Amino acid sequence: MLTVDEFEKAWSELIDKYSLQKNTYLANIYEVRSKWAKPYFNGKFCAKMTSTQRSESANHMLKGYVPASCPMHLFVRQYMRLLFDREANENYEERRTKIVLPAMKLNSPLEYHASKIYTIAMLEKFGDILYEAQQYRVEEVEKASKYYVHRYNPKKHAKWCKVMYIVHVLQDGEELICECAGFEHIGLLCCHSLKVPPYYIE
Repeated sequence: MLTVDEFEKAWSELIDKYSLQKNTYLANIYEVRSKWAKPYFNGKFCAKMTSTQRSESANHMLKGYVPASCPMHLFVRQYMRLLFDREANENYEERRTKIVLPAMKLNSPLEYHASKIYTIAMLEKFGDILYEAQQYRVEEVEKASKYYVHRYNPKKHAKWCKVMYIVHVLQDGEELICECAGFEHIGLLCCHSLKVPPYYIE
């Protein structure tokens, strides 16, 4: 996930590279970047969705059940049906998780433990993040409390790309906080935080 600093540097590089300094449209959307650019949503839980996507998703779901300009009693009945169907789908995912053996990306103990907790869909997302964590190395700054997580081969990335993140361990290892705010944004530990536990868990 991009940080605000990375976004600003990348935007500046884009404007300079294509000589877009006088483009009024880009200047206008840049002025309201806090309303659409992901880095400005750090720390706000969005389940990986923007506000527009959440609104469109809700509208899309309702349109499948509720006809336009329907009376209130029909709206309530159809809405209850929508809730019932969504719960049935969630139950299906939970049953599928108990029956189907999940495919794991790394076959690590951490991924195995996650397979006992997450549904298959969540485990796949977790596996992707765990796999991405392999691109980082950890440097302990303060014993069992502060870590720098560095990207391997930083020169392979754009010069504006952040290559080091700070991860704090709080409450005797009960909580990890990364400056990327990935957990707060999507509800899963980020790849930077996943690199840290082996350094403080005995």
